[in-house]
Amino acid sequence: MASWNKVELPEEFEITQGDEESEKERAWKLITFSCYTASATLAQMFIWFTAALYFFALSFNMNDVMGNPYLNLAVTGVVEVVVNILSYFVIDRIGRRWCMLISFFLCGLSVGICRFLPHASLHYTHFSLKTFWVIFGRVVGGFIYSLVYLYSAEIFPTTVRSSGLGA
Repeated sequence: MASWNKVELPEEFEITQGDEESEKERAWKLITFSCYTASATLAQMFIWFTAALYFFALSFNMNDVMGNPYLNLAVTGVVEVVVNILSYFVIDRIGRRWCMLISFFLCGLSVGICRFLPHASLHYTHFSLKTFWVIFGRVVGGFIYSLVYLYSAEIFPTTVRSSGLGA
């Protein structure tokens, strides 16, 4: 490498053979013995669980909203695509932590509001409100998923990044 870069190595520079420990063993030691990595892993487990709970709770709640279920799903899908494209610009401008905090708050707010709105057969105005909050929460849940993938990849050290994401 030094000859390729046309640089001379210092005389005290010594080239050694790598140790016997494999990359997986080093990654496992770093995950288990580093306090930062262990706490980051536990935090990421909780964040992934919460994001999945929000997203799928609102996805399964799509049956309770009034209107054509296929149209509701199509509207949600189109809005999610737009939000995921715009999310990368918002994440860079505001920051990952604030985006995650705001999006989890908004998703929790939509789940809480959906819980207390009446069922479809009672009042149409409440139902259109419930449809809005379910679609809004599902879109924010999709934003959370794109944010969590990005945040999880950046929070772990480089040596355990692929192991931290489950690859």
